[in-house]
Amino acid sequence: MSFVRFCLGLGSLHQWYQGIAYEPDTVVSADPETCSKLTCSETAVLETIGCGPLERCQGNNTCVVDTTCTVTGPTVINVHGQLNFIKDRCAYSLVSIPSIPNLYLVANFRDRRREDVSFLDSVILRLDGPGVHIHLEQGGRVWLDNFMLTLESLPQLVHGVQLSQDQTGVTAKLLLSNLNISVFFDGYTAQILLEGPAGSSVEGLCGNSSRSLSDLRLSEYSSTSCEMQYSEPADTTIDCTSVTEHCNLLKEAPFSSCNSDIDPEPYITACTNTLCKYPAVDGLNCQFLKAYARACSLHNHAQDGWTSKTGCSSEAFCQDRTCSDHEFCGEKTVGGDTRCFCRAIFASKYQEINSLGDATVCMQDSASVTLVGCLLEDKHINYSALQLNYPTCRGQVDELTHMVTFSFNSSNRCGTVVTTNNSYVIYKNTIRSQNYSSDVITRNQSGRIQIKRDGRLTETPSPDSLLSSSLHPPHPPTELQKVFVRRLVPSNMLCPLLFLSAFIVLAGAQQQSVSESSVLDISSCPITYYGQKYGKLYVSRMKPDVLAELYVLLLFNLHL
Repeated sequence: MSFVRFCLGLGSLHQWYQGIAYEPDTVVSADPETCSKLTCSETAVLETIGCGPLERCQGNNTCVVDTTCTVTGPTVINVHGQLNFIKDRCAYSLVSIPSIPNLYLVANFRDRRREDVSFLDSVILRLDGPGVHIHLEQGGRVWLDNFMLTLESLPQLVHGVQLSQDQTGVTAKLLLSNLNISVFFDGYTAQILLEGPAGSSVEGLCGNSSRSLSDLRLSEYSSTSCEMQYSEPADTTIDCTSVTEHCNLLKEAPFSSCNSDIDPEPYITACTNTLCKYPAVDGLNCQFLKAYARACSLHNHAQDGWTSKTGCSSEAFCQDRTCSDHEFCGEKTVGGDTRCFCRAIFASKYQEINSLGDATVCMQDSASVTLVGCLLEDKHINYSALQLNYPTCRGQVDELTHMVTFSFNSSNRCGTVVTTNNSYVIYKNTIRSQNYSSDVITRNQSGRIQIKRDGRLTETPSPDSLLSSSLHPPHPPTELQKVFVRRLVPSNMLCPLLFLSAFIVLAGAQQQSVSESSVLDISSCPITYYGQKYGKLYVSRMKPDVLAELYVLLLFNLHL
């Protein structure tokens, strides 16, 4: 005797199917337009089957992958609607698809105004087949390896990738293994739309959330110190209650029409957590609202009127502003003009020593100092209005780094003043405003930055509140280290013998004859520099047109 199991509709199902029994593993009903089926399972249980969580019904019982990943600020909202926060400044695998091994999307995160908050900074589309790297950067810049592309609204085909650009940002589209991939980047938010056959899986920050961040970190695109964590005091000017109210606009019209398809909660959490810690500047107040509105539009939910209700713009922020690697584009004032600001971690090494630039570089016959353009702008100093002591000696700006370099040499001294201090000679010049007065200079007119040879440039307030900087003395010389000391001699004092005689007698050296080019033994002289004794004096005399210069090379022979 055999028994046969049946699926019996109970309750309301009994009324729908009038008590009809179905054998296991059979279809009870199906709707091709919604891709849904009611089946009697192998275990004799009624089950509803439809498209997967990342899929939508295309009709005719066909399910396709249709999902979006959003990366904005320090947050990643993956294709499952799960939220992740990036707290370092590393590069991560954003999207990889096992069925398409030659495709990778990489996200780079960097700091801006705070050291302890990172933001999405650029996106790299890597195609391993042709060995192509397409970099999407701030300011609408797109690089094909090391070549910058010029894009328009009409798509341009580059290695099978359709690239286009409009006032909202840059879009890259490609078709691989029947999977349509669209990458949008406006310099601050990236959104990846995946459309293709059912069953396609996604890995990286946008996909499988079971992997740790360390597993997804890409060292080849990251700096060695990218994982270092920083902390800063909380910004007491931020009203987190107002921030929460602002972010909850995503639950109100017109956004609410999309809430059933695109969960607003991850966007609201990303918005509140970021804006409760970081000031609402540089378009950040609208960034999360704009990201949600665009995610909705990608899934056929137009958010008409959202810009007028929120006071935001759909256009990309800082789209045509090009900043260097140590800078980012931000607002001078909220809603006002933009400029390039120093990244917080980069600026901190100068701010710790109250400096505006790097150490002075001294060569045999020249000296130069490089100032940081974004630090000058922070103090409302226009580099083009600066000069050395001579008006013709202006700073030269590097168009890529925005660093400003001032220099002088033996053929153009730029008004350098030479003084002596015990055992060494100081070369001093001043970076000043062109419209300066020897008596009064206001801070807004710029200020003075003293350049002394050999040392570190630091900024220290002067008594009249000017911007004044000086150079510390060099470190003690090591054995056989050469130090050049130059003495300017007026044209009516061209006799080097008088000067050398005074120099030697003052030091108590043995009487020696001196010619135009001599080596003097001064080991008996009590002349020391940082505890090291001078051994030999090399003398070479030259005669420029206006001034005669006496070059003195001191070679240290240690006498311990």
